[in-house]
Amino acid sequence: MSACRILTSLPEEHFRCSLCLDLFTEPVTTPCGHNFCRTCLSRRWSDGDCYQCPKCNKRFPVKPEFSTNEVMEEMSVQLKKRKTEALESENAPWQVKCDVCADLRFKASKSCLVCLASYCDGHLEPHRRVPALMRHKLVEPLENLEERVCEKHARILEVFCRQEQACVCLLCCEAEHRDHETVPVEEEGALQKENLESKRAKIKLMIDERVKKREEFTLSSEMRKVNADKQTEDGEKLFSNLVGRVQEIRSKLQSNIEKKLRKSKEKVKLMIEELEEEVAALQRQHLQLEELLQSEDHFRLLRTLQTLNTMSEMKDWSKTKVYPDVCVQTVRRAMDHLMSSFQTELKTLTTIELTRIRQYKESVTFDDSTAGPGLRVLEYGQRMKFSKEARSPSYELERFDLPMVFGKIGFTSGRHYWEVQVGLRNDWHVGVALEMVDRSDDVIVKKENGFFSMGKSGFHYYVHCSPQRVLHLCTRPRNMGIYLDYEEGRVSFYDLDERFHIHSYVGEHFTGKVFPYFYLHSKLKKSEALVTNPYLSSFSLSQSS
Repeated sequence: MSACRILTSLPEEHFRCSLCLDLFTEPVTTPCGHNFCRTCLSRRWSDGDCYQCPKCNKRFPVKPEFSTNEVMEEMSVQLKKRKTEALESENAPWQVKCDVCADLRFKASKSCLVCLASYCDGHLEPHRRVPALMRHKLVEPLENLEERVCEKHARILEVFCRQEQACVCLLCCEAEHRDHETVPVEEEGALQKENLESKRAKIKLMIDERVKKREEFTLSSEMRKVNADKQTEDGEKLFSNLVGRVQEIRSKLQSNIEKKLRKSKEKVKLMIEELEEEVAALQRQHLQLEELLQSEDHFRLLRTLQTLNTMSEMKDWSKTKVYPDVCVQTVRRAMDHLMSSFQTELKTLTTIELTRIRQYKESVTFDDSTAGPGLRVLEYGQRMKFSKEARSPSYELERFDLPMVFGKIGFTSGRHYWEVQVGLRNDWHVGVALEMVDRSDDVIVKKENGFFSMGKSGFHYYVHCSPQRVLHLCTRPRNMGIYLDYEEGRVSFYDLDERFHIHSYVGEHFTGKVFPYFYLHSKLKKSEALVTNPYLSSFSLSQSS
């Protein structure tokens, strides 16, 4: 019998020194048969000439010669080793512990599927010696052995049912699983293990993809901070310049008003002085005439009248006016200059904005399977015309009952941008719409019904909200840019030729798939086409940048 098996049958007190009360270290045996640590016994006998056993007090005439008890030492070493393992096991909750050990629970070396218990090396000895126990099925240590027992029959789950994809016991196989394909758990486990490598490779690929995506997100987050700081700095510069421009125009306005007021005062002063001179002259004439009326000297009267008639005629002041308001157009002209500066900055910012969002450009084409009556999709879905003579499409659930059409590709996330060339004489819509919008001829195109669009009807342009909003556009758009940010709930429209932002839907909440949406109708015999991804738009942008 090995030392480990002996240890399990004897209490730990048999291996403790009665002097230090600890497990033996280099144990020695006295002639009377008692065991002590060599150091402890040597220290006790070093005090005098009397040698007696500390346990039974037997006296010895001379100091006995003693040697190490090798058997006791081996058992002490094994007991210390197992005690250390037990302490480590206590600190490692994932290790399975012996179910039989009382005080210190040692690490289990095997689990029995019949006894439903786990055993350390010492307590496993009966399963290796007793014939009846030797027939029990031993496996590597397992936790929660009760999970491996059939709740209905209290038998081991040792068979796998492929129909139910569950482990069952032998009694289950003879009952409800009788007609099912069943195999031993080991066989199914070995078969599934062969597939683990491919699953492992697939999971590894998924891990790599997610690690790469995490790095991408981290980099994007850092770039967002850098870009946000730059935009903040650029915004500060822009508004500082605009404030400086406002102050400059304000200063010029004030200076112009003061200059005009000063000139006006000088002019009025000169006119008043001229009037005062004329009044003085007229008063003198008036006095002379009054004297002549009183005089009897006719010769003098004729001579004086002749002198008065030869005097220069006075200025006619009846049509001369001094207006109280000096600056009729001054403030408005200053505002014109200010607005011109703002418009220049706005056009520059719009160009930068368009350059940024064009990185999300999509190749949008018309989906002929959704095209309503009168629409003809041409050139691989990049061109669409309206014709009254066009063949009406067959009835399909995907088709619109009005001359409307979706783009082929829908979006459920992300940022997307596309460009459309529109007509000047047709009626048209561009924008996005939810996949589940009403496609009947009773539909009203507005935001509340799932359409986020703008369009032209006659000579007017509209945003399809409720109530409908009229757009007063100075220049009729020819090349349009449409930008969708699904997460932000934003749809924006741009006039690419004028580098002008027309309108944006903001703060919307999209659910499901969103498609590019178009409408086209014309009363003319030959309609203008809607064209996606026109090359002219890229030319106009590069030319304007």
